[in-house]
Amino acid sequence: MMRLHRVRFVSRARACQRVWRHAACALVALLLLGGGVGCGASAGPLIEIDGFYSRVPAGWQRISPLTPPRMYQFQLPRADGDPADAELVVFHYGRGYGGGNATDALRWQREIEVPPDTPLADASDIRTTEVSGVTVTIVDLRGVYRDRDADAAPSPAEGTDDSVAPAPAAGDGAGDGPEERVIRRPGYRLIGVMFASPHGPYFIRLVGPEATVRQHLPSFEAWLRGFSPPA
Repeated sequence: MMRLHRVRFVSRARACQRVWRHAACALVALLLLGGGVGCGASAGPLIEIDGFYSRVPAGWQRISPLTPPRMYQFQLPRADGDPADAELVVFHYGRGYGGGNATDALRWQREIEVPPDTPLADASDIRTTEVSGVTVTIVDLRGVYRDRDADAAPSPAEGTDDSVAPAPAAGDGAGDGPEERVIRRPGYRLIGVMFASPHGPYFIRLVGPEATVRQHLPSFEAWLRGFSPPA
């Protein structure tokens, strides 16, 4: 009887270990991108930007870039209740392009409409940081996104704006195609990242419904901080 009781006790202990292990895994999944990454999940592909490398988070879906200035393009899964996935694009146009951080930041700001009674400073944030010794400018904007994707159809809460001028030149990291119609997408957030290089400036744009961008922001920032030269 004693031996049988001991075997039963060990079985319960092992069951408890399994329960705690699964609970810990579930907690990690919740903390990482709202459940998009579970225990044992591998990171995404290693990508290179101007000689620096970083591995994208698991869950980012890599897709073929739509136009040549786009080096990389990813879809980031939408948050519950959001109408669309977020999009992350890395742009590079080569030497001799770009008008400096102030000019390029203004171009990003033109992609987002803010309510008339809202000061632009309240709907945007511009800051600089360093990644592996490189100065990086980050523009964070919220409002109505002026989407220049000719193939995208607006949802019932959105609308087209056919009266606007053609899309600007490809330097803003957004309007990099021919003349397109504009689709107004309310409740969006755009994070633009810019840094200079001897090979020409690079632009990174993360844009999508605000809750979705907020969900992926920790992994996005970790991905940016992870860029480093090869070992």
